Amino acid sequence: MKIYAYTYISNDAKTLSEYSGKDVWIKCVDLKYHNDTYIRIGACLGYFGDDYSNMYNINELSVDELQELTTNPPVPEEIMYQLTTSYTRNLNNFEIVQPMETCTTKDLYPDYIDNSSQLDRYIGKDLWVLASQPGAYTYYIKPISRDGLSLTLSELPVERIDNTWGHDGTSIEQILESMKKVHTDFADSWVLNDPLEVMTTEELLDILEENYANEEDEEE
Repeated sequence: MKIYAYTYISNDAKTLSEYSGKDVWIKCVDLKYHNDTYIRIGACLGYFGDDYSNMYNINELSVDELQELTTNPPVPEEIMYQLTTSYTRNLNNFEIVQPMETCTTKDLYPDYIDNSSQLDRYIGKDLWVLASQPGAYTYYIKPISRDGLSLTLSELPVERIDNTWGHDGTSIEQILESMKKVHTDFADSWVLNDPLEVMTTEELLDILEENYANEEDEEE
C-alpha cells in the first residue's frame, strides 16, 4: 500500500517554469492526484506563500485521457477543448518523469494547427474581436500582448452587447471597469467568430449605453 504525504511538493518547478509559454508538453507525475499526466505551461499567475509559490496557468492531459483521445478520437472541437482547457495549478505539485519526455501539441494531435498568432494583428490597437473557446463562453476580447502561447487580453461577454444578459443590477460603470481588467490565457485556445466581427471601444460603449437606456425605459 502506498502512503502519500500531505505535502505534495517536488523540486522540479524551476525546470518546468522554463517551458512557460512554449508549445511543449512534459510528462509528469501529478503528486496531488497521483496520476501520470502531460502538462503544457502557460503564464505565471503569482506567488501565494511557501507551498503555493509557483502558480501557473496550465493545460493538462492525463495519460489515460491521451490514450482515449488516440483510440477513440472525438470531433475536432472536443479535442481542442481537451487540449486547451486551462487550470490554475502549482508547479510544485508535478514531478518530471525521468528520463524527461516532451512533445508538441501536434505530436499529441497530428491535425492540430497552431493559430497562436491569429490575434497579433490586433495587438496595440483599440479593437475588440468576437471569439470563443471550445466548450466555453463567447467574448469580445481585446488582445494586449503575446509571449509565445501566453496571450494577455481583456474580455467583455457577448451577452452584454447583444443584450441577452438580463437585469442583474450591474451598473454600466462596473462593466467599464471590468473591461479594463487584464488576464493571461493560451493564445491557441481562442476561435475567432465566422464571419469575423471587430469593434472599437467606442462602438462597444455606444451599444452598452443604448442597452442601458432601453432598460431604463422598460423600468419606467
